Amino acid sequence: MTDPARPAAVPEPNSQANNYDLTGSGIRVSYASVTFVGNGPQLHYEDQHQTHDFAGETIRTIDSALGRLLEVTIDGTAGADKAATTTFTLLIPRVQLQNDPSAQVECLGITSSHRSAADGTAAVGQLDTYGQVVRLTGTASLVST
Repeated sequence: MTDPARPAAVPEPNSQANNYDLTGSGIRVSYASVTFVGNGPQLHYEDQHQTHDFAGETIRTIDSALGRLLEVTIDGTAGADKAATTTFTLLIPRVQLQNDPSAQVECLGITSSHRSAADGTAAVGQLDTYGQVVRLTGTASLVST
C-alpha cells in the first residue's frame, strides 16, 4: 500500500512501522495503519481465488502480547439451516525503526471458518476451524502521512 509518489519517511528514534507488505503461500497482504486520505487503516488481501480491500472498521484490531491481530471477513455464505463465514487474521509484530525506513519481518496469517445456525437456533459442536496457517514475509516500513 506504499504510494510511490510518497517516499518512505526517515524514522526518528523510536518510530513504529505503520505499513506492511507481505507474501507467502500464494497470499499477498498489504496493511497501512494510517493513510494519506485520513480514513483509517487499510488492508488489501489477495489469494489465488479472490481479492479484497478493507478500510476502517471492517478491519477488526486487537493488540496483544503476541503483536497486533487484524481480522477481516473474506467470505460469507448462508444456507437454509446454517451460515458460515471465513475470516483471515493477520498477526503482525511490533517493529521499531531507527535510522532505516524499513525492516524485514515475518508474520502469521490464519484462515478460519466459523459456523452458526442461520435460523437462530444454537449450532452444536466445534464452531471454529483453522484451515490454514501461513508464514508471511516482507517489509515493515514507516510511511509519512
